[in-house]
Amino acid sequence: MKYVTMLPFLSKEDLRELAYKVINKEVKGVRLLLLFPFLDKETLDEIVMKLIEEKKGIDLQSALPFISKETVGKIYKAIEENELEGIRKEALLPFLHHNQIKEMFEDLIKQAENEVKEAVDEETDK
Repeated sequence: MKYVTMLPFLSKEDLRELAYKVINKEVKGVRLLLLFPFLDKETLDEIVMKLIEEKKGIDLQSALPFISKETVGKIYKAIEENELEGIRKEALLPFLHHNQIKEMFEDLIKQAENEVKEAVDEETDK
């Protein structure tokens, strides 16, 4: 039998303890992403914040379907502030709050306008 088979039957506290042991590298061979569906929201939010602090963006992508929009927003903010790598903003789209998606869209429009303006300025300078 594999350990994954038993995860749904572990207590919240046992899962929490295991997750932190995996993060702290006290346990090897257990993939953190396999624990995400079974962790309670509070524990998962704590783990996500720890992963943001440790700049482990690649591990965060697997947590997206299981965390709150607020927590996804924190990941988005960390990416925007260049505090997190290994995860692309596009991966957050299905999980972001509508306001954050709108903000992202408006930023892309401004960026496109600036690129056009710079291209026109370069052509004018020639």
